[in-house]
Amino acid sequence: MIRTAVVRRPGLGYIYACDPKKQAADVPHVLIFKYTDGRFEAGQANYNAHSICLINDS
Repeated sequence: MIRTAVVRRPGLGYIYACDPKKQAADVPHVLIFKYTDGRFEAGQANYNAHSICLINDS
């Protein structure tokens, strides 16, 4: 289940998702997907993350 996503620039973005079974059991976790030029990489962490914030300091 997707929680949030952000596009950093063309060809680069991130998706934060969760496992519905872990969420129902209140297990802290996040599934992280990084999209780079047509490829997805996946990872996970043992904390809850429900939003992504992109800050551009120009």
